[in-house]
Amino acid sequence: MIALVAATVAAVGTPAPTVRADERDFPCEGCVVVGERGGAPKPLLVVLHGDEGGPSRVASVWTSLAKTRGVVAFFPKCPRKEGCTTGSFWRWNGEPSWLLGQVSTVDAAYGVDPDRRYIAGWSGGTTYLTFRFASWFPTFAAVSLTGGGARGGSGCFVGAGGECGRVLYRMGAKNPLFDLADRARAEIEACGHAVEWKVLPGLDHEGEWAAYVRDADGVLDWLLAREEGCAAASTVGAAPSATASAPTNPMTSATSATTIPTTTSGAPPAAPRCQCRLVGGESKAPEWWGAALAAMVIGRWAGRRRQGACRYIA
Repeated sequence: MIALVAATVAAVGTPAPTVRADERDFPCEGCVVVGERGGAPKPLLVVLHGDEGGPSRVASVWTSLAKTRGVVAFFPKCPRKEGCTTGSFWRWNGEPSWLLGQVSTVDAAYGVDPDRRYIAGWSGGTTYLTFRFASWFPTFAAVSLTGGGARGGSGCFVGAGGECGRVLYRMGAKNPLFDLADRARAEIEACGHAVEWKVLPGLDHEGEWAAYVRDADGVLDWLLAREEGCAAASTVGAAPSATASAPTNPMTSATSATTIPTTTSGAPPAAPRCQCRLVGGESKAPEWWGAALAAMVIGRWAGRRRQGACRYIA
């Protein structure tokens, strides 16, 4: 009887599923893969972490869902060996060929369905995805973006539109850098991608994370419903511009992009910055200490606002 009670208590107190040790450091240092090898081809979900420096936080959201739904989930860690010394994808802004190469290795090891690859970003991971947006196609069928983003000028994938490269973009209305994400959305739409733009009323960045956790199942449903994949650029319509460039992509040799304003490789384009502005009326207090106290209080408040504004992306 005692043993039965103990077993029951242990079962009730068991924490949420965690990533097994044998799934870490594959196919890259610090990276995590969840899924079963062999069997029928399976969907692949790639999730880029934010500036917390590693995949553990986003993996905690998606691991159980992936196992339940039969999805292979790959959580890459921003590669220190490739120059990502800060653990931040957007600050690193490295060549997409590194990430696409890791995806190719996961494909081969886990038996991934090439028409059902999806990529998602959280916070700084989202910003990196927007910086290099043209490079994710035709490898990925659809994209989920949450809590980040900025214009990157990476060019346009020639085959954008229809079911190819559809985007679910979610941003909190009170995120201090909302406008940067809105401009990223406009740039993606200008390239022909269909974007479902979801503004989360009243939510700042912390609220975005809570919504990210709460709505993960629905986001996965949305992604998995996009099954058609992306045709190679050479088989679809003409590019929006006559100027073309082809990013290196080990997953396919048919990727093509058309050029919009570009940036130097490896350097974050138009790096998002805090743009805090203090607005206040003229003080009518004659005492010098009153003005000094007000300046000190406002200065501390502004410092907290500035830190909060940059927390998700810097």
